Amino acid sequence: MAEPDTPLHSTAPAPLAVTRRLSLLLARADKEILARAAPGLAELDLTGRQYHALAVLADDKPGSQLELATALGVLPAIVVTLVDDLETRGLLERQRDPRDRRRQNITLTQSGHQLLQQADALAATVEAEVFAGIDEAAQQQLRQTLIDAFANRPRH
Repeated sequence: MAEPDTPLHSTAPAPLAVTRRLSLLLARADKEILARAAPGLAELDLTGRQYHALAVLADDKPGSQLELATALGVLPAIVVTLVDDLETRGLLERQRDPRDRRRQNITLTQSGHQLLQQADALAATVEAEVFAGIDEAAQQQLRQTLIDAFANRPRH
């Protein structure tokens, strides 16, 4: 999955300006991960946002499109199109909530779970490539630090 040494797949160290600024380091990691994942996601006929939605539906089980939008951090109107596309492909199902006819319950289908497993395998490969320079304990610490930062940040 490794790509040649390009600006988005550079083996060169990050510039000093980036290493001094956490937000720029995170942005660089984001760009690197997205660039490495893009070809594999394209082979799966998935976008990053669709992968994110499948993962949230599988793990967090939001009961409605509004809850999915909140979990994804996007506007509800974006989720309508996203869910329409995934439903058309047979990856999820929408059903009216019998207790509230205005609410659409969303669940992954077996096909959705299978595609998510493939996308998760791709993500694991990309993470292994991007974070190959640090050991598993450091990767787990990075993950926990980011979880803690998002859990404890002030709400706006």
